[in-house]
Amino acid sequence: MRVLISAYACNAGGDLSLHPGEDLVGWQIASRIAKNHEVWVLTEMYNKAKHDVVPPNMHIVYVRIPVLFEILYKVDFLRRIYYYLWQVKAYFVGRSLHKRFNFDVVHHLTFGNDWMPSFVGAFLGKPFLWGPIGGGQKTPKPLRKEYTLIGNLKEFVRDFAQFVGRHFLISRKLTAKRAKKILVCNEETKRCFPQELHNKIDYFPVNGLSEEEFQLLSQRNKQEGEPFRILTAGRLHRLKGFGLVIKAFARFKERVGEAPCELVIVGDGEEKKNLTDLAKGLGVKNNVKFLGWLSREKLLEEYTRADVFVFLSFRDGGGAVVVEAMGAGLPVVALKSGGPGFHVGPGWGFLVEPDEPHNVVGKTAEILERLYKDENLRVSLGKKARERVKEYYLWEKLADRIENYYREILEE
Repeated sequence: MRVLISAYACNAGGDLSLHPGEDLVGWQIASRIAKNHEVWVLTEMYNKAKHDVVPPNMHIVYVRIPVLFEILYKVDFLRRIYYYLWQVKAYFVGRSLHKRFNFDVVHHLTFGNDWMPSFVGAFLGKPFLWGPIGGGQKTPKPLRKEYTLIGNLKEFVRDFAQFVGRHFLISRKLTAKRAKKILVCNEETKRCFPQELHNKIDYFPVNGLSEEEFQLLSQRNKQEGEPFRILTAGRLHRLKGFGLVIKAFARFKERVGEAPCELVIVGDGEEKKNLTDLAKGLGVKNNVKFLGWLSREKLLEEYTRADVFVFLSFRDGGGAVVVEAMGAGLPVVALKSGGPGFHVGPGWGFLVEPDEPHNVVGKTAEILERLYKDENLRVSLGKKARERVKEYYLWEKLADRIENYYREILEE
């Protein structure tokens, strides 16, 4: 098949400060599809520096909008306008390519937002696969108390922009109408579509692991005598819930007394100082380690040294770190919301109701204490987590499923 893929984010390294999950899903799916088919990928210019080795059948076309508009990307709430304009430019580039190569299938891969249109999908007139996409997840109302006034204002702006996108953008409505199949990564996103479209919506993760990474994560590096290690990772941003993680850790430490334990936080961002001050104020500063951003190899190594993974992000569409932790055989504690709520099942982790902040803290601390005291439970949950990843989340298997969708929409 000749396939046109729109993948704004698409590189193997992932820009850790922006959207590593989107970068990885774009690259991993597109490069694997190119092993069996001829693929043209429309992607943003920032990916160019990270494309060292490209499969023979993968033609990368860099799309850049005028430099004048790049200032939009530097302002958080204007970033989606930049992305919208990029989609318009990508359509004209894609249309020109289509005249030359006559694509069989069009696939919008990244960014995966349900409320933003895909112009190549809506207007090229070819069999079109949309997704996997998220965007329907919102910060649960009780947890908005964790935001500052500015943070709540940003959430309001986001919610308003989504409302406009879903209800007033004709291009978005055409994208949904003309897609032969829509792949969503969580239940909340499916609910954003009218009932008459649900028959063409399937669930599909936006996160995965390669076979090589899966094998690396099987090598436990925890040394005897090391403290009980709780790991979390991600951009230190208001919506990631790291403040609740630190509070839950402090409560857990109260429960277990002088037992050796530590909380390891991988990542960086604007909330670091606030989080450092919080740990100090709760008396756990010496037990909380901020490692900053790590290379992919170092991050995978940290999973193999941990005992439990905690991720209390308020509205993650995917949550790549959750899948990675599962691949390392770690029991995961996450909020019952968005992508993590989709990834974590009762056989390999715990989901906490996104309730009042003090309830989330208390329940998380209770689960951590249980996992600390019951090594057999940790091992059992971790084993099932790895089995789940092997069965469902390996990139090779996800790419095979995407190819099956291509065949399905072509037959239609």
